[in-house]
Amino acid sequence: MKSSMEGVEGSGRWWKVVEGGGRVVEDGGKLFKLFLMAEYMFSFEKLEVWQLARNLSKEIYQHTSSFPNDEKFLLVSQLRRAAVSVASNIAEGTTRISPKDKAHFTTIAYSSLMEVLNQLIIAEDLGYLSHDIVSRMRTLIQTLSIKLSNLKASQLRKTAK
Repeated sequence: MKSSMEGVEGSGRWWKVVEGGGRVVEDGGKLFKLFLMAEYMFSFEKLEVWQLARNLSKEIYQHTSSFPNDEKFLLVSQLRRAAVSVASNIAEGTTRISPKDKAHFTTIAYSSLMEVLNQLIIAEDLGYLSHDIVSRMRTLIQTLSIKLSNLKASQLRKTAK
């Protein structure tokens, strides 16, 4: 069986990477065998609404890369954070137990989505984005908003049962 030793110097944590994807970890003299789950997908990753939010984030990052440098810590940062917040709140909501709590995070995701739209409109007004780009992004945002609304309605129906 092939293996190699890897670790972080001074951390006290060393592991042996074992052929077949497992690890043997030494932590304070104790040995633990771990298996990497490379193919495991968390529930949020399976949601179409999360996948769309992830694509929105990527597009926002691409389009804001050409903004002026003086907007780097202003509009660029706000737009990117709001876009990432949409996907992040969808993901975080899936970890909640109660349907009402899940719906709360879906509401936050929706609010962040509206923040993104508002900031895109402002970016167009300032001449940083073309009307065509904002129009294309608005179509994606509209699709996402409908899916988020449907997700929230589904979550709230579960509280009525």
